[in-house]
Amino acid sequence: MNSSVYLIIGLGNIGRILVIRLKAAAIPPERLLVYDADVQRAESIAAEFGVRPVTLGDESAHRAEVLLLAAPPKAIPELLRQLSPYLTPEQVVVSFAAALPLEKLQTLIPGIPLVRVMPNAPSLVGQGMNPVAWGATVTPMAQERVEFVLKALGQSLEAPDERMNWCVGLTGAAMRSLLPALEGMTRAGLEAGFTEPEARRLAAQVMLGTAALALQTDLPLEALKSLTPMQTLDEAALAQTFLEAARAARDKTEANQKKLLEIASL
Repeated sequence: MNSSVYLIIGLGNIGRILVIRLKAAAIPPERLLVYDADVQRAESIAAEFGVRPVTLGDESAHRAEVLLLAAPPKAIPELLRQLSPYLTPEQVVVSFAAALPLEKLQTLIPGIPLVRVMPNAPSLVGQGMNPVAWGATVTPMAQERVEFVLKALGQSLEAPDERMNWCVGLTGAAMRSLLPALEGMTRAGLEAGFTEPEARRLAAQVMLGTAALALQTDLPLEALKSLTPMQTLDEAALAQTFLEAARAARDKTEANQKKLLEIASL
C-alpha cells in the first residue's frame, strides 16, 4: 500500500498535472502537500483540490518522502539549496526541469536520491510519455516511489541523462509540433460540413489510431504507409520538418542549459 507523502513544488502546468494525476491515483489529499512562490496560486490550488499548502520551512514539508520539483528551471538550484539541510537519504527528489543535468543538481544535495524526468503534457489525461534518468544514489525504495508517479502520468522510458536534452523535442515539446497537423485536419472537417466537435473527433481519432498501429504492431513505417495507398502530401519534407523541430528543441535546450548553469554557478 502506498503511504508516501508527496510535496509538489511549483504549481504551473506541470505541478497542476501532478496534483490531478496523483489524486486520480488515489493518493489522499492530506498526503499531497503543495508549495509555490506565488502564495495565492498555492492557496487557489489547495482550495480547488483539497490539498495542503505549505512553506519550505514547514516541518511537514521536510518529512515528505517524495519531493516533486515542477518550478521553473532557473528556480531549481536555489530551491535545492534551501531544502538541502533538511533532506535525508530516505527521501527522493524528482526534477521535472529541462536543461538541468543530474550531475550538476546532485552537487547541491549529495547523497540524496535524485531523479530527472522530462514532463509531457498528455500526462494530464494519463497518456504521457515521460523519459526518466535515474541518479547514481537512487535506492530500490526511491525508484519504486518514483515509478508510482510515472505510472500515474502514463508511460515512461529510461534514458541516460546526456540524452535528456534531445527528449525536449522528442517528447516534452513534441505535442506542440503535432497539434498543427490536428488543427489542419480539423479545419478540413469543418470545411466538409462537420461540426467542430465532429471534425476534431475525426482528426484526433485518426492520430490516435495511427499511433496505436505504430505501438501495437512491428510493421516498418513504410509498410504502415502502404496500408493507405493515397499519398496526400510531401511525406519526405514533412518528416524532415519534424526532425528539424526536434533538433532545434535540443539546440535551444543546450543553449539554455549553459546559461542556467552559469547563473546558478554550477
